[in-house]
Amino acid sequence: MKKILITLSILNIGFLSAQSIAEIEKTCEKGYLRSCVKAGYYHANLAQNKDYKKARSLYEKACNLGDADACTNLAFMYKNGQGVAKDDAKATLWFEQACKSFGGEGCYNTALSCENGQGTVKNEAKAKELFEKSCILEYQLGCENYARLNMLSY
Repeated sequence: MKKILITLSILNIGFLSAQSIAEIEKTCEKGYLRSCVKAGYYHANLAQNKDYKKARSLYEKACNLGDADACTNLAFMYKNGQGVAKDDAKATLWFEQACKSFGGEGCYNTALSCENGQGTVKNEAKAKELFEKSCILEYQLGCENYARLNMLSY
């Protein structure tokens, strides 16, 4: 529950009405990427009647314009089969896009995919590089896993 409340406060969406979501979507249409992410999150997680197709569309728009959080959210939709067919390869591609947009969580999850060979070819050396990048981007789990792989001499 604490994680949900923290996420809501970070996204600053709390309890929204249909009217306020419509207003957020209008700002998304004007090119405000954070509005696309907020509206996507609402449709995928908070709406009484989930609209994953709309969430995916909003995330794709923001991701393709460089929003790392949108890419990460989209990747998790594919990883978990949330409104789309579960597809580890597509999830990894979206995590990679998040990483390219300087998203530490995206780098971390791409590293996990590389380390485990899930959705991509197994490659511990690349995983180590991506964990390091994730750490540099201040994603704590990236730092911990980078240290772990260093201890294993990868």
